[in-house]
Order: sequence, then C-alpha cells, then structure tokens
Amino acid sequence: MFKGHPKGLKVLFFSEMWERFGIYTMLAIFTLYMGNYFGWKDVKTGQIYGLFLALTYFSPVLGGYLADKYLGSTKTILIGAVCTGIGYAILAIPKPTEMVFYTGLFVVAMSNGLFKANISVLVGNLYHKNSPLKDAGYNIFYMGINVGAFLAPIAATNLRNSLGMEYGYNAGFGAAAIGMAISFTIFRLGQRIYEESASKVASDAVTNNVVTEVVSKKKEKDRIIALVIVYLIVVFLWM
Repeated sequence: MFKGHPKGLKVLFFSEMWERFGIYTMLAIFTLYMGNYFGWKDVKTGQIYGLFLALTYFSPVLGGYLADKYLGSTKTILIGAVCTGIGYAILAIPKPTEMVFYTGLFVVAMSNGLFKANISVLVGNLYHKNSPLKDAGYNIFYMGINVGAFLAPIAATNLRNSLGMEYGYNAGFGAAAIGMAISFTIFRLGQRIYEESASKVASDAVTNNVVTEVVSKKKEKDRIIALVIVYLIVVFLWM
C-alpha cells in the first residue's frame, strides 16, 4: 500500500489513525454516558453534543492560524495531541462533577483542532508539486481515518459490556486517551522520518528551480469566494 510513497506517509497514517480512534471512541459513548450517568434528557444531551461538534469543527481555524503565524505545523500537532489526551483523561475520571465533565469536553474540542488542522498539511509537504502520487497519498492517509473510526465503536462497546455501566464509559474515555498517547508517540518517534521526507522534497524544489506561485490580491479574493461557496454547499449537505 505504501510502495513508492515517502516513508513519512506511514508516520502520518498511523498517527492520524490512532487520533481518530480516540475521537470516535469518545463519540460512540458520549450521549449514552450523559443520559445514563447524569440522567439528562435527550434534548439536553443533543444540545451538548451539537455544541461539542460545533467547537470541534471551528477549532481547526484556530489551529491553522496558530501553526501559520506562530508555532509551525509540527509543534502545533504535538501540543494538540498532548492536550487532547489530557481532555480524554479528564473525561475518564470516575463519577465526575458536571464542571469536570464540561472541562474535559472543552479541552478535547479545542485541542482537536490543533491536531486535525495541520496533519493533513504535512501529507501535502511529502510530495513534489504536481506529483501523480499526491492524490493516492491522501487516499491512503484517509484510509487511516476510516480504520480508526472502524475500530473505535468496537472497543467502546466491548469495554462498556465488560465493565458495566458504572465504569465502562469511563474506561472508553480512557481508551481514547491511550489511543491519543499512541498517536503522539508514533508522531514524535517518526518525526525525523517525516522531516527527512519533507526536506528532500523542499531540496529538490530548490535544485529544480521550482518557483512558488505568487497569488495576486484579485486571484486570492476569487479563491476565497469559491471556498465560501463550497462551504455553504457542504454545510447544507451535512445538515
């Protein structure tokens, strides 16, 4: 599957797979936990679930801004991974108060954007401009997302059934924290491999005099308008 692709793709594939395992494990038990532990009605659990998802989709804007302006993608991903793991660990605390629960949710929602917004950018950095392998590389990368999403509900269900209602849900959040820890470890240990792959692409670009496209203000405005149109279509699609 990875044949012919940069070695750094494996690092990003498995990092993203375990990060997605964490978030989907949490989502698999999220509303059930609120109903069974706190005794909240469907209306309230639905509102909290919706607000949480809204924050997770908004936070990548913040994550991308921090990476572009201040921290760089790699450092932002590492910070996001650590903070997300902490958020899951807070949710895994047995018999939490509502404030503890809300704190864990907020930490996960905001730090998820630090990771999610930037790791896809790193995939693109592994390939030369107009490389025919880039699209295939992204397809492989997204397969990692699907594998993590596939394994998550299986793990959450088994933990819930094995440990019961009292501790099964917290164990599920704990499994999400472990998944995030694995993701962080893979990314950190494989950082050198990724950076070597990306550096080779950058070096080849300099050697071959590949000129970075300079976008005029008008063209930039046109692209933003096009993106906004796509955003509106996607919003109604998901609704």
